[in-house]
Amino acid sequence: DNDNNRMTIAALGGIDAVIAAMQTRASNAWLQDSGCRALYSLSKNDNNKVTIAAKGGIVAVLAAMQTHASDASVQYFGGQVLERLGHRPPMTTTK
Repeated sequence: DNDNNRMTIAALGGIDAVIAAMQTRASNAWLQDSGCRALYSLSKNDNNKVTIAAKGGIVAVLAAMQTHASDASVQYFGGQVLERLGHRPPMTTTK
């Protein structure tokens, strides 16, 4: 669980690869679950949250949840991704 690894994965196109796999293999529940889990982990980094949303991650997660409505793991991790993306980073103040 390392933020540097999350940033490296994103910089090397990992977010794009996960979303592309989810889009091209929509009927594969295992892949959708793995994709949601990966996006959940990558979204622990605030910069990655923005990238995931901008690259179509929200749409991919929602599609996975709709297609695999009876898969508890897809529902859980998909929901966790959406919940995490809905939180904005803490605001910093200067005095």
